[in-house]
Amino acid sequence: TPQMLRVEPEEGKEYSVLLVGRQRDFVDVTDPTDSYGPEVWSAVAEYFEKLPDAEMVLPGGRYSCAQVLAARGLPFLEGRSL
Repeated sequence: TPQMLRVEPEEGKEYSVLLVGRQRDFVDVTDPTDSYGPEVWSAVAEYFEKLPDAEMVLPGGRYSCAQVLAARGLPFLEGRSL
């Protein structure tokens, strides 16, 4: 029901929808804080540098792209949620 949701404007044309009474327990895409260490970003960079052209095509949306990458079983994403 609408009373259970709170819509908040974000940067640009973005917005977020939160559940009322629930803790914000997810990654905020507008937060400039980097919670991943340099070893994660090195592994990500190495993966994309070695990725064959045929596998380089990913969906346009953040969530769809994350789903595809998660399905590939990449070690640097192990233990992380969408």
